[in-house]
Amino acid sequence: MAYSDNTPPEIWAKATTFFSENKRGYSEYGDCPLPCDDDEQDRQDIQHKFFTVTREDDNQDPGRRRSVNGLHARPLLCNEPPRILDLGCGTGIWCIDMADLYPGASILGWDLSMRMQPKLMASGMQCLPKDITDPTWDLDLNSMDLIHMRLLGGCVSDWCAVYQNVFKHLKPGTGLFEHIEIDYRPFSPDSSLPENSSIEYWTKEVYRAYEQYGKPLFPKDDLPAMLKHLGFTDITHEEQEIPYHPWPEDERLKNIARWFNLSMQSAIPAMSLAPLTRYSNWTLEQVEKLNADVKMEICISGMQESHSCKATKYHTFLLSSWQLRVCKYRSHKAAQAAFWTASLENLAGKVNQRVL
Repeated sequence: MAYSDNTPPEIWAKATTFFSENKRGYSEYGDCPLPCDDDEQDRQDIQHKFFTVTREDDNQDPGRRRSVNGLHARPLLCNEPPRILDLGCGTGIWCIDMADLYPGASILGWDLSMRMQPKLMASGMQCLPKDITDPTWDLDLNSMDLIHMRLLGGCVSDWCAVYQNVFKHLKPGTGLFEHIEIDYRPFSPDSSLPENSSIEYWTKEVYRAYEQYGKPLFPKDDLPAMLKHLGFTDITHEEQEIPYHPWPEDERLKNIARWFNLSMQSAIPAMSLAPLTRYSNWTLEQVEKLNADVKMEICISGMQESHSCKATKYHTFLLSSWQLRVCKYRSHKAAQAAFWTASLENLAGKVNQRVL
């Protein structure tokens, strides 16, 4: 089933073009500090591989919730081919993998740029230009089985407004929402992070630039509380430590860290160039110098201890969650909901009863 495309021609024109700034290309449509050029396409595909490796490896750990082919956390509860929405789809690679996983599914990807997706798409898959911060979404209410959002920190100023739209468009009772973000600020469990760490300075300055831009790189709000207030139920919030470099002895973590390190080599310039030059008055040369120092540091800091280099065990957090179901109340009627065991408590008095 194809989704209707009511996009004005002028938006399509902007979404398929880009302007050049400091050697990178940015979409003419919307307001996003991340590029949409060829280098960014490569970065997003590597990043997708990092996520699938990380989440597939979760299935090796009995203490973590099993993922579905590394693509999403919870099994879908629908008896017909699912309807799926990916917010900020980028190259469309997650949508492509989901189309392979769910033949016959109707999968829609929204993004500010329409330059990065393949021209030939899987049957049932569609990508359209859309700013997810727009108050109006051109979709049927209560229609989606799964809405997926990954790494949109730095692109959203009002998370509550986005979550309200997510809530309104999920199927009551069975609709699933999944949101994943990374907090890039490093920490070291053994206190080996040096005071003059380049990665620590980089995150401090980049986070400050996004704050000045008005769209924080990492959500500061209490998102689980916000989601609960909006009416979502069965909210799961998981945190996972991700090494910046493959220093761990554990082979599973080592493999995850390899992919994360590779993705960060291209993420560091992509995430920092526009924010630092536009909002913090850095020069291009200053940004490139800091980026080079950071990339060098995260490549050598995880080396095994030697005569010349002592291992610095940097971590960051992959916040892979806000996995939840939607529970919508109609006045005082019981919810049409199927809960996981962990949420079988009396939620009727805990869930906001507004119909959004």
